[in-house]
Amino acid sequence: MNIMTIKAIDTATEAIGGRVGIGTANPTEALHVVGEIYAHDGDVCQRSPIPPNEITCLSSVRAFGVWNDRNKNGSPNTVAFNTTYLAQTDGFVCALLIITSGDGLGYLRGYTDSSNPPTTARAWTNEEQEETGRIQESITFPVRKGDYWKVDMYAPGSGTKKVYWMPIGN
Repeated sequence: MNIMTIKAIDTATEAIGGRVGIGTANPTEALHVVGEIYAHDGDVCQRSPIPPNEITCLSSVRAFGVWNDRNKNGSPNTVAFNTTYLAQTDGFVCALLIITSGDGLGYLRGYTDSSNPPTTARAWTNEEQEETGRIQESITFPVRKGDYWKVDMYAPGSGTKKVYWMPIGN
């Protein structure tokens, strides 16, 4: 919402998509008001104890994107373990190991920060099951838009080794 001052009154100069739930059968957005608001000669004016520029407009949006299955052994467009990536949106990284046979040793380490490569560990797991050779591990950690992230993995043997990315917003 753009705000400009005319005659010392803060005036909203941009409608919220023309849909505020007043006189519509299917509003897709809503105008939430704290205090008293009135219209005068096409201007939106404020008569309340709320300080200037404190008119807030809220709307509902789908916050989560689509899960992106990034299999280590997938196509050339997939994301690999032990590789650094730049987050284009806020999101979550989930990594999964289900090793059915091997030496029973494995780890997942999730890193994210503003460095390239990231050096701050946000999630970490180790497992030793030398008797059975089977391990099951997973980690999940948040990533901010504009930060770098990577998942380091060690798990010799056969089984499931995947990284998932869940974007939030855009």
